[in-house]
Amino acid sequence: MNTPLSARELTELLHRSGDLPPPREVLAIERSAIGVGESMMSEVWRLTLQYDVAGAGPSTVIEKRSSRDPFRREIADRFGFYRRELSFYEEVAPLIAVRAPRCFAGFLDPDSGDVTLVLEDLAALRTVAQVDGASLSDALVAARWLASLHAPWWTRTQTLPGCVDVLDAPALMTNMIETFTRSWPRCRALAGDRLPSPVVDVAERWSELWPMIASQLSSTPTLCHGDFRLDNICFDREEIVAFDWQLMIVAHGLTDLAYFVSQSVRTEERAGNVRTVLIEYLSNLRAAGVELAIDVAWDVYRLAVLAMLCFPVALYGQFESFPAAAQRTIEALLDRSVATIVDLHAWELTAAR
Repeated sequence: MNTPLSARELTELLHRSGDLPPPREVLAIERSAIGVGESMMSEVWRLTLQYDVAGAGPSTVIEKRSSRDPFRREIADRFGFYRRELSFYEEVAPLIAVRAPRCFAGFLDPDSGDVTLVLEDLAALRTVAQVDGASLSDALVAARWLASLHAPWWTRTQTLPGCVDVLDAPALMTNMIETFTRSWPRCRALAGDRLPSPVVDVAERWSELWPMIASQLSSTPTLCHGDFRLDNICFDREEIVAFDWQLMIVAHGLTDLAYFVSQSVRTEERAGNVRTVLIEYLSNLRAAGVELAIDVAWDVYRLAVLAMLCFPVALYGQFESFPAAAQRTIEALLDRSVATIVDLHAWELTAAR
């Protein structure tokens, strides 16, 4: 059941994780919702813990639970978001070379499908609001972090646990097409005055184009975060800690980079600097032993920018159901995405299709 953890349950979980030595115990919990109106697919709470002996365990933890909203839950269940994130912490997190939050506990209710995670609280680290957008310097830090995530798995994803889907897997492609085509009419109705005709044309042909796009973006696979944007990362000086691994995917690494630069970087910071960020990413790949020529990378990047239009369009499917803060985030994602597609003439990659 999707119910808050009790002090007794948290005591047992922290005993098992080794973060609270027996016989110490949690006596009381103070809960505060975080990301209210912004968290897209889950309910997230900061728990301030009171112990029988002060300082016996972590002072705060994050409790993340499956959403109770019917629309968000239907999407999450269709794509397997909750089970995938649990699998990430259980099977994949120990294998990667970049930082993710420590997971104190995670469990699945087999009857309801609800997943609960108890995670490290990253409140001390720097965050940037999605609607505010990242700077160029933040984008360069992100490029280096993504290269560190991607390089060890570049064309070696066959050794990953089976919980990670490939972007062009038939079932996933079907779900992507259905979600986009179902959401697109609402997106066009609400934001049509901000959508230039070439973008509208691509969207109208999405069911025809997506198999080609997904196939090309799966041809040089690596492990990708899948939802690498500002709301899902914290900055620790020149490092990043990424959370919300519900969309973890095997795809071309440039899908992560294109998504971040096109939808999380301020338009005025992105314009004229895309190649700078791309070169930073490629240089760090090369330093890790992965060669990718910039002329090849450029067209893959442009195609990935086009593909990432799927995120804001899908969210527009139930735009009115989101609180105002989330609506502003969705609008920012769409507007930056469209601006980048226009700047790169990304639709030209589909002209012959």
